Amino acid sequence: MADSKPLSIIALILGIIGLFIFWWLGIIAIVLGAIGNAKEGKNGMAIAGIVLGIIDVVCVWLILPFILIMLGLSMI
Repeated sequence: MADSKPLSIIALILGIIGLFIFWWLGIIAIVLGAIGNAKEGKNGMAIAGIVLGIIDVVCVWLILPFILIMLGLSMI
């Protein structure tokens, strides 16, 4: 039977969902991925969850100013 790593799996799933729907799930994916990496041993799913979480957060902070500027300009 395969060794299950629930924190790593959850981090990966939240990182993927965060890319498309809720960006704040990226923060949770980073935290769970780091905990899973420490407790369950280094594995690809935990690292992928951390990376996807970082991409979620960085993309939002790069795109958010442009959205706010466009909303501000449309109010004029």
